[in-house]
Amino acid sequence: MHSGRFRLSANEADAELLPIYKSLQENVLRFTEALVVFVGSGPDAITLKEMARKTRRRKNDLREIIQSLLERGQIKPDSAQPNPIAGG
Repeated sequence: MHSGRFRLSANEADAELLPIYKSLQENVLRFTEALVVFVGSGPDAITLKEMARKTRRRKNDLREIIQSLLERGQIKPDSAQPNPIAGG
């Protein structure tokens, strides 16, 4: 027995799944931003390369996130810590 709700055309499925996909994408971005703030600052700061490896994100994506957070004043550069923007 099949439920009628699973009998959708490709366009109908796209229309239903696209908002879910976009929401997941935004949540992943917010989580990544929070992770960048958490691991990219403080006494246990890590390099951008290590952060990219741990989050499975591209370094350029993380660099853009960090730059955006810096511009909005959500994180502050700390001269005592490794520079995550320049970090390899």
